[in-house]
Amino acid sequence: MNGNNMYGNVDQGGIRVTKLVYPDKSVAFEIAGRSAAVSSRRELEEFLARVFEETMDTFRFKDDEVL
Repeated sequence: MNGNNMYGNVDQGGIRVTKLVYPDKSVAFEIAGRSAAVSSRRELEEFLARVFEETMDTFRFKDDEVL
C-alpha cells in the first residue's frame, strides 16, 4: 500500500493494522494481511466484517475457546 502519510500502526497479538491517509482523503487499511482503500464508513465496516470473517479462527476468548 502506498500513501503519502502514515497515520497509525498497531501490532496486537500477531495482527498488524496499518492506516494510510491519501491526499483525496480516502484511507487505506491493512489488517492481518488484507488491505482495502475506503472512502466511507460503510466501506470500512464491510472491510472489517470481511477481515473478521476470514480470520475469526484467530480470535479467542480469555478461556481460549475459539469463537
